[in-house]
Amino acid sequence: MKKIGDEMKEKKCITVKAKIEELEKISAFAKRLLAEEDLDERIKGHFLISLDKLLSNVAFYSKAENVRIKYIRNQAGISFRISDDGAQYDTTKAEEPDTASNAEERCIGGLGIHIVRNLMDKIDYKYNGIWNITTISKNI
Repeated sequence: MKKIGDEMKEKKCITVKAKIEELEKISAFAKRLLAEEDLDERIKGHFLISLDKLLSNVAFYSKAENVRIKYIRNQAGISFRISDDGAQYDTTKAEEPDTASNAEERCIGGLGIHIVRNLMDKIDYKYNGIWNITTISKNI
């Protein structure tokens, strides 16, 4: 039996397999929640791009089985907490890519996290021994 308030908790969180074909479910989840907010479309787009970049990394590189996305709305703003059970990887310590060189001369990788850093106001990371937990936030 569900307790009062469980519906709200369920509505604000989604867990899927860490596979690229599952990204559409997460995108639909985020779009639905962001549509309820009175936000500039650009800000909504920043979240959707950032989630896509981070979740693509999880699906392709982390060897995670599961990924959980939690939507957090408070007075300070909006956050999405991304938890995955893959290899430990601190997104906040990723090296900055060489964006000054031509695309043909650069090493592959790192642009997704670079984009997220530039679109979000804050990125936090912690590891609890099982889950990588990355939180992206925008002040509203």
